[in-house]
Amino acid sequence: MKAVLLVLCASIPLLGFAAEVDPAPTAAQVEFFEKSVRPILADNCYECHGPKKQKSSLRLDAKAFILKG
Repeated sequence: MKAVLLVLCASIPLLGFAAEVDPAPTAAQVEFFEKSVRPILADNCYECHGPKKQKSSLRLDAKAFILKG
């Protein structure tokens, strides 16, 4: 029982590392984002959450800003 608990505790830091891995998007994912998602963000979100203005400190014009929240 102690060995199982030790293994579980030792693996917790690895779970955090695995969650931070950010694989490169596939060509299909990039195409979907550019054709389906970015136009919606540009039409509805960038005016208040873009490079010129950030309501509630939320900026949505770059991945890093989106992940920051």
